[in-house]
Amino acid sequence: MNIATADAINQSNAYTNTKFTDAINQSNAYTNTKVTDAINQSNTYTNTKFADAINQSNAYTDTQISNVINDISDLSDQTVHYDKNIDGSVNKDSVTFEGGATGTRLSNVATGQVSSNSKDAINGSQLNQTNQVIVEYLGGGAAYNNITQSFNSPTYQIGNNNYNNVGDALAALNLEDIAMNNRIDRTNKRIDSLESKIDDGLAMAAAINGIFQPYNIGRLNMSAAIGGYNSQHAFAVGSGYRFNDQFAIKSGLAFNQRQGSLLYNVGMNFEW
Repeated sequence: MNIATADAINQSNAYTNTKFTDAINQSNAYTNTKVTDAINQSNTYTNTKFADAINQSNAYTDTQISNVINDISDLSDQTVHYDKNIDGSVNKDSVTFEGGATGTRLSNVATGQVSSNSKDAINGSQLNQTNQVIVEYLGGGAAYNNITQSFNSPTYQIGNNNYNNVGDALAALNLEDIAMNNRIDRTNKRIDSLESKIDDGLAMAAAINGIFQPYNIGRLNMSAAIGGYNSQHAFAVGSGYRFNDQFAIKSGLAFNQRQGSLLYNVGMNFEW
């Protein structure tokens, strides 16, 4: 091989290597660019989808959490809780219902035990039984109105007046009783006084009955006597005169020292 051929080969090889290298470099640059673009597009797509997935997941999770919070809030509104102390601790000795001005109705309450040591709640039926017993004992037309949930007052007639409660009726009855007792006392006193007067009268009658009638014609007599009945005593004095065998007169006076009462008589006597 000669020098010219060797140069030609070297030049050809150098050209070929240069073109090959350029082709490879261009191919690699193109491939790298496409790969980079593909990776970038893939990463962009992936990031977008991942972000969308995360956003959708977060949105779903937030919605579910919000729903759970709302359910818990609704459940809390429907649940009866113990009251709390000032320090925030639970006060198991107190429960306050939030029923507003009209309160809260508890329905379907079981019949509670009624005794001196019972702490059960009682229901409307038990209260109604109690109300019926109360009006029965009150009498006087008392009644319980289940519609208005109020009592119809009783009416008690004492004397000429009407009273609509037991206290006033008892007070009026007490006054009537006092007045009646006073009338009875006055009556008893009058009876006692009358009995005393009767005793005095009978004592004076006994005394005046002891006055003697004169027996001798033309004689005037004077006599005195004492009489008694039960515990009462009386004194009597009298005088008489006989005109003849057929006609005589006498008179007497009896008195009671305790009451100052007087009893007298005048009599004539005819004989034939």
